[in-house]
Amino acid sequence: MEKRERSSNFTESEKELLLNIVTDSFFEVIENKKTDSVTIKKKNETWDLVAVSFNAMTTNIARNGIQLNTAYNNIKRKLKKDKADDKVQIYKTGGGPLKSPKVNDMQDRFLSLLKLQFEPLRRRFDSSRNYIINVTIEERRASGQHCIHFKGKIYSQRENLLYSIVDSPRYTVDTRF
Repeated sequence: MEKRERSSNFTESEKELLLNIVTDSFFEVIENKKTDSVTIKKKNETWDLVAVSFNAMTTNIARNGIQLNTAYNNIKRKLKKDKADDKVQIYKTGGGPLKSPKVNDMQDRFLSLLKLQFEPLRRRFDSSRNYIINVTIEERRASGQHCIHFKGKIYSQRENLLYSIVDSPRYTVDTRF
């Protein structure tokens, strides 16, 4: 494995230029999640085209496709972290002014393209969902479990479950603990 040659850091203008080039022309190929040999070869060729476009628009050091790919992935990683930090700041308690967001307009536009990668999937059923079971109070008493009735629901202290009451003429409240 050859040793990587160190080059100068990317400036903010170079980062913005890289994001503009990628999002304007090559986004679908670069963000393709397939990992077969044809797709990988096409991605490498695309990064070489990005390097040609990038080097034509800058007067700084010439960059190759591998360097631009690494920089692009680092930018994405940092944006994801900054977006998460901004979200934490929004929900923080303790008063005081809200810290200014770390993500600027250009980065926000880029994040909107990557929205599916940065936001979790919405699940209909989750492990934190309340488990609702229809029972009558008589059925709960017959099973020997103690419960308390409030607002049309039964809460079992032993099981930490919330039960919904089925229409029944006998709503006797059992408050034994």
